[in-house]
Amino acid sequence: MKGTSRHHSRIPILSLDALSHTATVPTPEQTYDALAPDLKKKVDAARAARQARENMTTEQIQAQASLP
Repeated sequence: MKGTSRHHSRIPILSLDALSHTATVPTPEQTYDALAPDLKKKVDAARAARQARENMTTEQIQAQASLP
């Protein structure tokens, strides 16, 4: 087949492994529930800090928007 060009259509193929992977991956809530209490405290602190940063950013945007 020297000199011939073969073009194969590219069809995405999902293996059974890929399909079963979605069924076995825990949800974020399941992952959180499985954490040790000390790690839950760290996660909660990180979430609170992120929320505080988001609140501050929102306040700054609103303050800048109200400037003349």
